[in-house]
Amino acid sequence: MSGIADKIRQARHLAGLSQEKLADVVGVKRVTLAAWETGRNEPNSEHIRKIALACGVTTDWLLEMPEDFTGMANDARAIAEKIARLKPEDKLMIERLLTALSADDKAAAK
Repeated sequence: MSGIADKIRQARHLAGLSQEKLADVVGVKRVTLAAWETGRNEPNSEHIRKIALACGVTTDWLLEMPEDFTGMANDARAIAEKIARLKPEDKLMIERLLTALSADDKAAAK
């Protein structure tokens, strides 16, 4: 099974979505999504982007891209490196927390 197959299935489970629901959001049939999750086929870049958005993960995470923190300030790099070592579900929780805090900041600024 391919790495992306595992990542798609893991992202879908973390987001609490059924295959049917994620397929609907992405705009494909459930059997297509099932084929991606079993590694029989792979999604194109647009489908990967839609999966990431629907599941609240990054495309880099889905594609297992290495993380590069070299251009960051020392304090930001230290935090990013700690986050990079977390389990995927913990990373997702932090990402959702940061999104919620950012939304609260924007609402308070209005």
